Amino acid sequence: MSKRKLIEIKKIKKENFVLANQSINAKNHPEINFKYLWKCNVGCFKSLSKYNYKYKEEKVFDQLQQFLYEVDQCSNLDEVITQYTSSKGSKVDPSNTYLRRLKATFEDAYPEEKELLKSGIIHIHLKRNGKNKFVMFGIHYESVFFVLAFDPNHSFNKRV
Repeated sequence: MSKRKLIEIKKIKKENFVLANQSINAKNHPEINFKYLWKCNVGCFKSLSKYNYKYKEEKVFDQLQQFLYEVDQCSNLDEVITQYTSSKGSKVDPSNTYLRRLKATFEDAYPEEKELLKSGIIHIHLKRNGKNKFVMFGIHYESVFFVLAFDPNHSFNKRV
């Protein structure tokens, strides 16, 4: 069985091949960005992988993949935040210990960008209407939701 490339690179260069939907308004189109996840290192991909190993039946990476696909179908970030929060809303009490730790870690790792925290850290669920326990914490700026941490067990209120 021979291996085939999905798309010939030469073909892309010659035919102006487009991999993205250009009709979407890129300025307002929502984006989920993992730029700050690594240095925050509170609930990162590594901890998500450990959780996935322990609770394989939950298929957290499948949930994340489906969420990213669904977000791509939304027209703006406000729509994403509205649709993927519970009836209680997306804001978390700033005195929450987990949130304070996350905020302090972000400020230490990215001191020149701590202005982003002014709007507050929010959490969104991976299923519409907050129907799933898997949440992501992050900050939003314009049309971008910067993920700071994953909490697949929705246990941020139980942590000390």
